[in-house]
Amino acid sequence: MLRAHAAVLVLLISTVSQAAPPVEPERRNAVVRAVERAGPAIVNVNTARIVRRQIDPFFEFRDKFFDDTFRHFFRQHSQTIVQNSLGSGVIISKDGYVLTNAHVVMRATKIRVTLQNKEQFAAELINVDPEQDMAVLKIRPKRPLAVVPLGTSSDLMVGETAIAIGNPFGLANSVTTGVISAKNRSIKANGREVFSGLLQTDAAINPGNSGGALLNITGELIGINMAIRAGAEGIGFAIPADAALDSACELIDYRALKRIHLGMKTSRTRQGVVITEVEPDGPAADAGLMVDDRISKLGEEPVSSKFCFRRLILRREPGDTVTCVVRRGPDVLRLRVKLGRVPELSLRQLAKKKLGIDVQEINKELGEALGLKEEAGVLIANVEPGGPGHAAGLRRSDTIVYVGRYRTRSIHIFGMLLKELKPGSRLPVTIVRKRRLYRSVITSR
Repeated sequence: MLRAHAAVLVLLISTVSQAAPPVEPERRNAVVRAVERAGPAIVNVNTARIVRRQIDPFFEFRDKFFDDTFRHFFRQHSQTIVQNSLGSGVIISKDGYVLTNAHVVMRATKIRVTLQNKEQFAAELINVDPEQDMAVLKIRPKRPLAVVPLGTSSDLMVGETAIAIGNPFGLANSVTTGVISAKNRSIKANGREVFSGLLQTDAAINPGNSGGALLNITGELIGINMAIRAGAEGIGFAIPADAALDSACELIDYRALKRIHLGMKTSRTRQGVVITEVEPDGPAADAGLMVDDRISKLGEEPVSSKFCFRRLILRREPGDTVTCVVRRGPDVLRLRVKLGRVPELSLRQLAKKKLGIDVQEINKELGEALGLKEEAGVLIANVEPGGPGHAAGLRRSDTIVYVGRYRTRSIHIFGMLLKELKPGSRLPVTIVRKRRLYRSVITSR
């Protein structure tokens, strides 16, 4: 009997010794996985800008809202110093397009982007949208880059997890967590609403986080961090991802950058990119594209968003032929589109017809005479009495520097914007007048 009990005891000891060790709690939780997924696409944006010390008779009278853009338009002769600042950015394409805040790069003379692996690149400023505080940069890597997974801000829930990644106080790739505290918030300055439709979060956002990513629990981009509430803790704001990506699409408009003409308009949906308008006799119509066609590929590359479509078009040139793979009902079609060139416009006639103003290009000699930098904008040579421009308060010798969110560096860009303008449309413009910046709204006729 004792031998039998001893055998059982030996068996139990042997069984216990062979048992698996205790299972430790899973440390790679959802937040860790989200950061691992999106982190390589979050970058540091380092800028250098020239600060001019000079006597400025208008300094105390300028609207501070415009002060960040003032020096972009005027020639200055004074002592200068260089100041450096830090911000964050988000890689949104494998070939190097980076999304950040406009206020991070607006006054920069040099911009450098540093990846998570410490690689550095000189960055080109493609365009800025000060109204939405968005900017698009371009770097030129030798290999495809990690891209942030694109989410949507349309279905966000108050209380769901939010993860902020950025470069606060120069501390690269810092991660904070919190929740979506509220949606559709507004920021006011000097008694007026400056930004609206923002996300509010209690994930810590500090100076240097601007332009960084706000992620959901799966690591998808749901916002671009932009601001903190002065004097408050746990109150930060982000631009919703849908609004940020729509702004990015406009900022890399292939019509303005490459003068490519497709003769169609598109819209972003959950199913991808859908054609919403086809211009008669344009390249798209000639190729057989139709309204409600959903574009799934351009060539052999998938089209997942409106931004992706525009980025792929920017790789082409006028005269190139590309294959659009579209879904039309149950059918999948491969249609070849020959990219056209944006038609040259009779700008003076167009501006006079729609806005009641005469305009002209600012060349080097004219810019020097007016104290403006080259490519400062479009000069108003005359204003028709009683016309739309006159009603909006425009004057002869005003310089148009922004139309809506577009920087009007050339008369060509201004002309393309006017071509899209329908009768009765309201056109926001920013002008320079006697070294001061003003905004107005013109109603087209």
